Amino acid sequence: MNLYVFNNNGDKINEKISMIYIGDNDIYFEEIGNMYNLFDYFRDNSFNNDGILFDNFTGDKLKKLMFYILKYKNIDKVLSYNNIIISDKKRVRGLKYAKVD
Repeated sequence: MNLYVFNNNGDKINEKISMIYIGDNDIYFEEIGNMYNLFDYFRDNSFNNDGILFDNFTGDKLKKLMFYILKYKNIDKVLSYNNIIISDKKRVRGLKYAKVD
């Protein structure tokens, strides 16, 4: 399981969010930007049962993030109020209604 740690500097005017990625053999740091860049990061990247930890985010920002993540990803498990496990949504194209027998 990969772990992504997103850290918010807590500044309302000059908000900066950074990410630390911890994988099997990799650890790296990346500057994400602001909340809108973080929304785009979740939309554009693939996750497969990966752990996400949000550090120094307010309750309102976490609420917005959860709504946005649920739009594009599945939340597999909630470990605590700021720690979740997510994966990509599996989409079935062209199917409006599922037939149940």
